[in-house]
Amino acid sequence: WVLRPGGGTSSNLEGIIESWGVAFSVDGRMAAAVGGVFGPEERVIPYFVDFAERCIHHFGDLVTYWNTFNEPNVFALNAYLLGNFPPQERGRYRRANRVLRHMGQAHDIAYELIKTRYPQAPVGISLNTAWFDGQTWLGRRLANFMDRWFHWRTARHFELVDFWGISYYAYIPFRPLPI
Repeated sequence: WVLRPGGGTSSNLEGIIESWGVAFSVDGRMAAAVGGVFGPEERVIPYFVDFAERCIHHFGDLVTYWNTFNEPNVFALNAYLLGNFPPQERGRYRRANRVLRHMGQAHDIAYELIKTRYPQAPVGISLNTAWFDGQTWLGRRLANFMDRWFHWRTARHFELVDFWGISYYAYIPFRPLPI
């Protein structure tokens, strides 16, 4: 749910609360139960599209804004680079990029499905943002790489968007130990 600026008071919320539909948001326990969520194989795309079709069918008349993917950059980073989310793989840069590409393809298909049924409904994704601060010469290189990958590389895979949701949670200093 979202509150629109400038609308009503806490005692009169009619007309200022709008609904959001979020199709993909990672919960580690759920992901582990199904053996991972979004993998590097293209075969996962039809599963997401089927899920999106069901969401559109059952909830479409209740949703004002559609957010197909919540923080795909956080998922790819933690599942395939850091190993914190299922399938808990570390250092799999190419896989992380394939996952983002497949999420972008799935989003574009879901975008078209939503627009076919609800042409006026805004459809987008939300990205997590962070400030990567290189505090040494090597740290600046690492921070620059993370900034480009985490923000720009992720965004380029999502071509059909009416809005970009943004969240900010972290300041991440890069101060590698001496080599």
